Amino acid sequence: MNLKNIAATLILACVALTVSAQQTGKFYITPMAGVNLSQLSQYTDVSRRIGLTAGAELEYKTTPLYSFVAGLKYSQQGAKNTSNGYDEKFKLDYINIPLLVKFNLPQTPEWINAFSMKFGLEPGILINDKVSTAQGDYDISDSYAETAGGEVSVPSVALNLQAGLAYEYRNFVIDARYVVGLTNAIKITQDGTDVNIRHQAWMFTIGYKFAL
Repeated sequence: MNLKNIAATLILACVALTVSAQQTGKFYITPMAGVNLSQLSQYTDVSRRIGLTAGAELEYKTTPLYSFVAGLKYSQQGAKNTSNGYDEKFKLDYINIPLLVKFNLPQTPEWINAFSMKFGLEPGILINDKVSTAQGDYDISDSYAETAGGEVSVPSVALNLQAGLAYEYRNFVIDARYVVGLTNAIKITQDGTDVNIRHQAWMFTIGYKFAL
């Protein structure tokens, strides 16, 4: 490699570092919407509920590689079941607050830099818990207690673990995440034995990222 090539390489490296430095310490907001494919643990014979998720996330870029992300999202979760020939839909809807660390892949090559990974916790505040049937909607804790043959409770707050991969192109962000419950979505007590039912879900969204 001759001196001209070395000089050009050093100049490009300095430009890249300067751009990266200018991008740190900044806030970004990403409104997003998409679908959930949700399931409940302990049930192997139920199908996934397809629901809506929508909200926004605020990102603070601390370094070229790392960001902190906090969000606020409406999320329809639960599952679908067939009992005694009747279809039932467990509707567990939340206001979720994802708190994540985002890892931005290195600057070069450019197509790799478009990808990022996110990991963290997601507390959720319950705003609706119903069993939907052809006869109407009923509270899970009331209507399901008789079917389950025990005491049923639905906690008002659920805590989930979240991990995902995102792709960004011209400020559009395509995001896929997997969510698994760390605390109960539904708790059933039968003959002194607890059955702990937790969330499992895939979440797919598309958003648009703005610099603040």
